[in-house]
Amino acid sequence: RVVYANHYHIDYPIYVIDGTGNANLAHKTKGWIISDPKAFKDWFIDSVNRNGEQLRRIERYLKAWKEFSQTPLKGIELTILATENFSDTHCGDSYSLCDTVENIIHNLSRNYSCEKPVLPYEDLFQSHSSAQKENIMQSFCALYYHLLCANTSYTSSEFVSHLRAVFGEKFPSY
Repeated sequence: RVVYANHYHIDYPIYVIDGTGNANLAHKTKGWIISDPKAFKDWFIDSVNRNGEQLRRIERYLKAWKEFSQTPLKGIELTILATENFSDTHCGDSYSLCDTVENIIHNLSRNYSCEKPVLPYEDLFQSHSSAQKENIMQSFCALYYHLLCANTSYTSSEFVSHLRAVFGEKFPSY
């Protein structure tokens, strides 16, 4: 890790390919762990190729929401949730995002897990406490509420107001 001014930092991952062909990441406390970013990237690219570029945009919207709302989710978790719950409504990104978030809420309510689709196959939510689970579910519900309100708005100013509530100033106000 290289630390810069104002606590900014860049982590440089160290990987090695073992004798079985698996990529292993040097972990600060766990030693070498199986982790293959190329396999994960390939999985996501395949999903985008099957579903279209709208999936990539939905994933980016969720990451922008996470950054603004300070929701305690990792980027990889949002990528998995977006991909596994993607809804292409053919009515535009705001509807697709709303339906995707609704799917995420529904599926997490039934089975609160986020299964990594590549080695090591693991539930990334396994260590979440009840409080973390509640916080994340409430965050998704608040996001869904604002997306639903935006999509049913009568004026563009209402639409923008609801989207700025979840994306902040990054969302333009025409």
